Amino acid sequence: MIRAITIISTLIFFATSALAQEDQTPSPQPVPPSMELMKPVQCYPTSLLEQNLMEKYLEVPFIKFVDGRFNTIISITINPDKGTLTIYESHQADPDLSCVLAEGVQARILTPVLEFIMKSLNKGIPT
Repeated sequence: MIRAITIISTLIFFATSALAQEDQTPSPQPVPPSMELMKPVQCYPTSLLEQNLMEKYLEVPFIKFVDGRFNTIISITINPDKGTLTIYESHQADPDLSCVLAEGVQARILTPVLEFIMKSLNKGIPT
């Protein structure tokens, strides 16, 4: 009888210890909801903006794509020597007006991108 009580007591001790350890596990933090930021942007005639980026900052066109969510044209220019970069956006209905979204410093082209371009050029694939 004493042996049965000892075994039951030991099992209860280990069970409560395991439960106590589980309670100490931190619960995952909830993902914060997305938020919309209202940020001022400066808009210019696209031709004037592009001319200024090339002449003043020596930035050349690097990437241009259509934003699938807003159906706008996003352009990125870069000066790889100085590490400057500009991201601007224009609407397809009025591409003559562009708004600067970001101006960056310490920009660099990442190695995988360069490797992809080099492989494409070596295969004769137009980039």
